[in-house]
Amino acid sequence: MRAGVSSPRFGGSLADQGGDVDRMEVPKIPMRTRRSWLMTAAMVGVALLVAVVPALAAELFGTVKTVNPDEKTLVVVEKKSGDEVTVTITEKTVFINPKGKQAKKFDLENFKKREGKARVRIEHEDGVASKITLTPKKKRGGPEE
Repeated sequence: MRAGVSSPRFGGSLADQGGDVDRMEVPKIPMRTRRSWLMTAAMVGVALLVAVVPALAAELFGTVKTVNPDEKTLVVVEKKSGDEVTVTITEKTVFINPKGKQAKKFDLENFKKREGKARVRIEHEDGVASKITLTPKKKRGGPEE
């Protein structure tokens, strides 16, 4: 800044000091500061991409057609299209019961009894289930016709 000219931003008024209000100078931001800000913004964008993309697993709504406890697979008939989708279950697969709580132990042998009846919502990636939610049965006792 030139001598005798003060900016209101730095604690003075140009009119109070007899300076020319029309010729007020704005402090320049060094190029290095702009580059670091841009670099920070780019890094945040990349970090968000890395965090969000794996979370975009496929969702499958349907009815369990068959359960194979030996191979740890389920065949699910998709609700909208009617396609059969085979999903593999691992040790990391989380099971949620119809009440919305995580099941501590899930036995595929017992689940085999519900073939053709169990409605599920499955989050999976490349056919490997990460989360299986058993949907509650439809309540009966609605208005009778």
